[in-house]
Amino acid sequence: MADAFPTREPRPAPALPPGSDLAAFQREMFDLARDGMVLLAQDGSVRESNAAFARMLGYSLAEMKSLHVWDWDTQWSRDELLAMIRELDEPGDNFETRHRRRDGSQLDVEISTNVFRHGDEKLVCCVLRDITERKKAAESLRASEERFAAIFNGTTNALAFTEPGRGSIVDVNAAWGAIMGVPRERALGQTARDLGLWAVPAERDLCLARLQATGHLRDFEVLLTTVSGQRPFLVSADRVAIRGVDYVLWEFRDIEHLREAQREQEQLRRQLYQAQKMEAVGQMAGGIAHDFNNLLQVITGRAEIVAAQLPTGHESHKHLAELAGASRRAAALVGQILAFSRRQRMQPEALDLNEVVSGALPLLEQIVGAGVAVCFEPGAALAQVRADRGMIEQLLVNLGVNARDAMDAQGTLRIATANVVVDQDMVAMDERAAPGSYVLLSVTDTGCGMDLSTQARIFEPFFTTKDVGKGTGLGLSVVHGIVRQHAGLVQVASEPGRGSTFNVYLPVIDETGDKA
Repeated sequence: MADAFPTREPRPAPALPPGSDLAAFQREMFDLARDGMVLLAQDGSVRESNAAFARMLGYSLAEMKSLHVWDWDTQWSRDELLAMIRELDEPGDNFETRHRRRDGSQLDVEISTNVFRHGDEKLVCCVLRDITERKKAAESLRASEERFAAIFNGTTNALAFTEPGRGSIVDVNAAWGAIMGVPRERALGQTARDLGLWAVPAERDLCLARLQATGHLRDFEVLLTTVSGQRPFLVSADRVAIRGVDYVLWEFRDIEHLREAQREQEQLRRQLYQAQKMEAVGQMAGGIAHDFNNLLQVITGRAEIVAAQLPTGHESHKHLAELAGASRRAAALVGQILAFSRRQRMQPEALDLNEVVSGALPLLEQIVGAGVAVCFEPGAALAQVRADRGMIEQLLVNLGVNARDAMDAQGTLRIATANVVVDQDMVAMDERAAPGSYVLLSVTDTGCGMDLSTQARIFEPFFTTKDVGKGTGLGLSVVHGIVRQHAGLVQVASEPGRGSTFNVYLPVIDETGDKA
């Protein structure tokens, strides 16, 4: 296979034959130099230039002899350059500057100077090397190091560089020092073991063993002793090489706040469910009080009749039966209220949604009021779902209250169930759901409907379009939470002035009781 970059045959250095012209030999050596060379007179003019320097600036050798040093140097003025030539002594000097080519482009050069005399004339010999690419590389490296330093010191995760052997700390970022409670100056040269950071030494040994085996470590949970006490962290590590030196880069992510957030989220979820239950109870209280009062009137009236007709001993049995029935209905209604408002953990069971909806209809009718007609269209041969009955009833109540308010307590509330198949496109919006067989619970109202901007926010906690004091904005967020807890989906279809339909999809269970 041929070389990608063919090399040029080395040009043999000229040998000085006996009796040849020394000046001609020196000129040839001058032109063979790879670095640029120029001989300057005290007035800054070019006495001699080699071919390399002429090519560097883009001039011919003949053109070079008509130039002065200020024709190409961009760093200093004419007077400054003449002063430098005058003051330059025999040891010469080394420095960097920038030159301008014939075409106007610029290059960085490194110059080494020497002074010698030719008769009474002082001459300056300059050897020049193009360092443009080297400067670019150095600038790129400097910028890269600045970016790395900004990331290293700006991240909120604790980062540390250690030696791969003993594990001595080479550097740590500010977050590491703040979290561990160890100043950077004290940490350098020490190991995490020396500083007493490993709460469980066996975890350190396991981390090192995995790092040794694979060269990296990913999200291994450990317990560290920090300024705040013992806390859980996820630790990752990689072997890295910086300028040919091997190190280990450690990253420690504090997960205590994540656990705290999860606990707070769970607590908030329970509070949201309970708050919405209490709101629904308050809203239904008026209707229940009216019916309960009617039942009490029946009880009272029949009791009076029984008392008046007791002597006969016959009609009292009929009235007592009615009295008992009314009492049972009152007790059942009170029982529903108590069961609905009771704080309970999720207790999933195999449910027929047709049966759940049918059982909840009386309570739902009380909530939406007499002005709303409630219609139920049960699906045929409905598959079972695994769900918490109380939460599904709460979901129905919340959707019913939302529909009632959207219809201003006048309209039709239609509830329907059906077996459906959900495809991949439908579940793409929710990572908890999977394609497959579902039971659809559809709740449709004839209310005011919603525009797209409102639909985009309806499941946000505390978002409400109701007037102050007429709603907390928790109802639909609770519906969304219940559906997600059951690994289901909830979607809304609505247009202003054309009502709304909430479609709740709950996964079915197969014959073994598992979700299909």
